[in-house]
Amino acid sequence: QYSTPRTQNSACKTPSAQSVFRGGTGSRSRSADSTSLASGPCRILLSSCWKNDSSDCVTLTSLLVATTRKVGMGLSLLFVVPRLERLLGASRTGLLDPHPMLSVPLSFARCCVGKGGAGPAIVFRSNVNTPPALPPQLSMAAQHVKALVLEEAKKLQLREIEVYEEMGPTDVKIQMKSVGICGSDVHFYKHGHLFDFVVKEPMILGHEGSGVVVEVGSAVKHLKVGDRVCMEPGIPDPESEESRMGHYNMCPQQRFWACPPPDYATKVLESKAHKSGHGCLRPTVIHPAAYTYKIPDHLSFDEGAMVEPLAVGMHACTKAQIRPGSIALVNGAGPIGIMCAVAALASGAAKVYISDISAEKVKVAEKLVPDGKIVGIDVSKADLFTELRKVTRVGVDVAFECSGNAAAGSTLPRMCCPGGVLIYIGCPSSPVQLKLSDVQPRELRIHATFRYAHVYPKTIAMLESGAINVKPIITNHFRFDQAVEAFDFMCNPPPTTIKSIIHVDQDGAE
Repeated sequence: QYSTPRTQNSACKTPSAQSVFRGGTGSRSRSADSTSLASGPCRILLSSCWKNDSSDCVTLTSLLVATTRKVGMGLSLLFVVPRLERLLGASRTGLLDPHPMLSVPLSFARCCVGKGGAGPAIVFRSNVNTPPALPPQLSMAAQHVKALVLEEAKKLQLREIEVYEEMGPTDVKIQMKSVGICGSDVHFYKHGHLFDFVVKEPMILGHEGSGVVVEVGSAVKHLKVGDRVCMEPGIPDPESEESRMGHYNMCPQQRFWACPPPDYATKVLESKAHKSGHGCLRPTVIHPAAYTYKIPDHLSFDEGAMVEPLAVGMHACTKAQIRPGSIALVNGAGPIGIMCAVAALASGAAKVYISDISAEKVKVAEKLVPDGKIVGIDVSKADLFTELRKVTRVGVDVAFECSGNAAAGSTLPRMCCPGGVLIYIGCPSSPVQLKLSDVQPRELRIHATFRYAHVYPKTIAMLESGAINVKPIITNHFRFDQAVEAFDFMCNPPPTTIKSIIHVDQDGAE
């Protein structure tokens, strides 16, 4: 299935993926100099003595396919191939025929002249974490499903709607179980737009989902019917420059559940299935298997739905490069702020201060983690800068802005210690003005994050191990027939509410 076409002149065989992992050899290859398959980003160093024409190097792609299946998409591949002079010109352009299923671009790294008769050597290195390619769009027929449909701002209905879906060989069909209500869903409901994303036609809401696989495509090998799964809702265009660089969350052609495509997302807008931005608040969805992840049996479907918002916090903490013993500040005690707080603690932070204008929210956040590791600051009564100086002297190591309040975002640099890190996550409705005089003298590092990338497996692992517990964060439950009521409730929730879950299968809370 994953074999790569070879030319008729190719007589040399490539070492099989199995022989590579054993450190063995193919029929005309030398044994691997070294093989490292440690967890996380890996590097595999290999050498061979292929002597045929350049088509032999194309088999490198099939090796990459087999390798990524073993160690995941966090892969860095370094492959040394002697006697491939003919590829030098092609490699300088950064082009090498990628496998159509993975679309992994290989870029030229360096070329050197071997000694002892080994001949010239070309070193290729793959771009890290390139998302898998998707099959071409299929012809689709309309299906009628009952779904939670946003007609326009402030108008929401649970009704029948036409959707265009068809199973492809790399897709899975999922029966939805639990769907969380996100702040962006509520924002679309209240305003009909968010940044460049404007609701122009009826759109199904919901993107924090989990469910059960009920059908698998013919090419899907890692999932089967009956698997309990959660889904990454953003599907990028694997051919975009952003995706090829590994930043698939920034892909302008990305389609995302419950998010209308912007005007510049021409590929998405041309797709009958995806131009409306439909989400997952419906009985079943068809989703690429590459962005569908198994969840452990001991995790509930509600916890599976929480992987998506927790991934936002995990991505932010990854960008922050939190070190053991760090002190962090989270501004905004909403769901995303709380996700950042628990992710920061799991990443090694010793203590997290969380601030909000709501005293009730601050108290709820403090109770989520024992032993006083989360400390609340009610900024309606106390000055944040003064309170932090009392306990940190020079400021926090990492500050996360999760409130979306422009004024709070402007003052956040003052809360950091020298060499500290600022992470902007919240989406402000007005410009944030930063004073360089607050940033430069302390050499602060500033990052903005957009959704997440490459963190779903790690997020699931955190929940599986118990390093993060999201059960206390789930505070309210609604049946599918109460979906409109649930959104009205979340438009103005009480301070004790953090996350509400809609149970699409109507069975209620687990």
